[in-house]
Amino acid sequence: MGRYLRQNLEIDEKHIDEYGHVNYKSHPLLLEKFQDEYMKEVVGLSFSEIENRFGLLSIVRKMNVDYSGQLHRGDLLEVTTGISNIGSTSFTLSQEILNKGMKVTSLDMVVVMCDKVTSNKSIIPEELRERLSR
Repeated sequence: MGRYLRQNLEIDEKHIDEYGHVNYKSHPLLLEKFQDEYMKEVVGLSFSEIENRFGLLSIVRKMNVDYSGQLHRGDLLEVTTGISNIGSTSFTLSQEILNKGMKVTSLDMVVVMCDKVTSNKSIIPEELRERLSR
């Protein structure tokens, strides 16, 4: 749909579990900072700026994570982040972790825009929709 941002990720010791690899619960945590960076660099607005400018909260409705390999300490990985779908009230952030060009993890997260005051779903304003489509 829009532009994907590619960034490097190096696994450090704090994410390694007793089995010697990154625990499944840590994959979304590793990817969170790349979501924030994508929003700032590509969309041009952070989640907090969306809240302040448009009065909208960004609420995660659904997250799907698919694991097809392991991550280990010292791995030098590539993360791709982008928006794969934009609906009337939500958008989907899609990410992949690649190890030597092979997909190890994919994450799709549906983010619903909700009115800050009422917490009801809200239509994505045209300006924000244009930015999300970049």
